Amino acid sequence: IRAGENGITAEYQILPLYKEFPHWERLIYKNIFDEQGRPVKAIGTALDVSAQKYLEERFEDFLAYHRRLLPSLSDAFRVNISKNTIMPVKDAFGFFKKNGHIPMSRFFELSEKYILDRPSRRKYEKLYNRENLLATYKKGIKEGAVVCLYQVEGQPRQWLRFVINMTRDPATSDIIGFTYNSGP
Repeated sequence: IRAGENGITAEYQILPLYKEFPHWERLIYKNIFDEQGRPVKAIGTALDVSAQKYLEERFEDFLAYHRRLLPSLSDAFRVNISKNTIMPVKDAFGFFKKNGHIPMSRFFELSEKYILDRPSRRKYEKLYNRENLLATYKKGIKEGAVVCLYQVEGQPRQWLRFVINMTRDPATSDIIGFTYNSGP
C-alpha cells in the first residue's frame, strides 16, 4: 500500500483458530490515491480459494502419476475431450507420423480397424466415443478400460489393454484425459 502500487492480488495459506484444516485465501485490493497521487487507503476483499487449490493439487497429482507410468507403456496420449484434441506423449506405433495431426475422435475411429474381434471393437467404440466420455465423466466415472486383440500392419498380433483416465483441468474447466495401452 505504502509503495503506491495500484493494486495487488496475493494468495496465501492460513490456519484459522476456528478451523481444523488450513485453507487458502486470495487477497485482492486496490489503492485509493489523493490529489497528489499518494496512496491514502486500500479497498479489497479476501476470498476462500481452498476448493480451487485442492483441484489444482489433484490435477498436478494426476499429471505426475501419468508421467511415472510412461516408461512401462507402449503408447500414451493426452486428450482434451472437451475440445476433441489429442497430443502424442509416446507413439510407439508411429501413428502420428503416418496420419499427422487429427481430431481425437478421428484418431479413435482409425485405431478401431486394428482391433481384430468384433465384440472388442464395439466395446472400444463405446469407450472412446467422445460424447460417451463426456457423459461418463459427468456421472462421476473417471476411467475406463477394454482388452482387445490388436494388430498393426507389419506387427505381430498382441493383446492390449486400452485405458483412459479423465479429470477436469482447473485452469480451463476442460475434461482432459490420459489414454494409453499396455499388455493385459
